[in-house]
Amino acid sequence: LTSALDEDSLVNKDIIIPSEVQGKKVVQIGQSAFYACDLKSVTIPDTVTEIKDRAFSRCTLLQDIKLPNSIKTLGKSTFSSCTSLKKIDLPDSITLIPESLFSSCFSLETIEIPEGVISIGNFAFATCKNLKEITIPKTLTEIAPPVYVKLVFDGCTSLNNIKGYKGT
Repeated sequence: LTSALDEDSLVNKDIIIPSEVQGKKVVQIGQSAFYACDLKSVTIPDTVTEIKDRAFSRCTLLQDIKLPNSIKTLGKSTFSSCTSLKKIDLPDSITLIPESLFSSCFSLETIEIPEGVISIGNFAFATCKNLKEITIPKTLTEIAPPVYVKLVFDGCTSLNNIKGYKGT
């Protein structure tokens, strides 16, 4: 799926992305496919394995998104500036939190990074000013390149609880 075909029909809507379009299986949400659409909620089918860069970026009304465990790759800034998103359950199948994944998600309050994630990219949670709690898995081995570590949570002024495991 490379674009929202009729953007006017996506204003303040709950959408379910189909598992098939014109006889072809939907396996990927394309780069900027729903960029700045006024979506309220999104359900993604379990045929999707990849969501490209900025696919849902600037969807400022987005409050709920259902990500299936079939997703293996999330692109850079996939959910950046989704200012109404309070919580998201990340799939157990991902191994990387990419650069700026949730940057400027002002309403995001908690996040649990699933087991299996080994790396968190630059600015992943930057300016998530209401982020209060994050859980880091024992599989995590890298938080951004060392020179950028402090920028991963830059502007997270409410962050007061980081749960982790010995060795993370």
